Amino acid sequence: MEWKNFKESDKQFPEEIVEQIIDGFSNATQDLAELVIKKKGEYQLSDRLNSQFQFDVNLTSGYLSNYVFRVFSFGYNIELYPVNVLVDPSIISELNTTKYYPNPQEIVSDEDFKNIVELIFASERFNEIVSGLMKVSKKNILPF
Repeated sequence: MEWKNFKESDKQFPEEIVEQIIDGFSNATQDLAELVIKKKGEYQLSDRLNSQFQFDVNLTSGYLSNYVFRVFSFGYNIELYPVNVLVDPSIISELNTTKYYPNPQEIVSDEDFKNIVELIFASERFNEIVSGLMKVSKKNILPF
């Protein structure tokens, strides 16, 4: 058998899309809050994302060491797409859909994935949480 020349996929990694979207977030909160992409363990059959490569997008603050709000989780298999997305239920209720909770929704393209991530971060609920986190974090800043 003669093999054809294979090409590497030109699809963008979903985590790169999220990184591009969250770039500048810490500056926008005066460094009181940050969004962190945390890689989870490799594929687990019992995992709701049912994906080999899994990530959580967490809202945290350096001034509240024990606080973590998981905004959403996403995962994909070796083909990169579809991406399975699972969003915090308080954000989903605002978006008037149940598509992304309690079962993950499959997003079939990088453009669709980018759109849902932007909707999540534009939600009023996410903004309320960030606003509260900033206020509490500012209170916890130790004087120098």
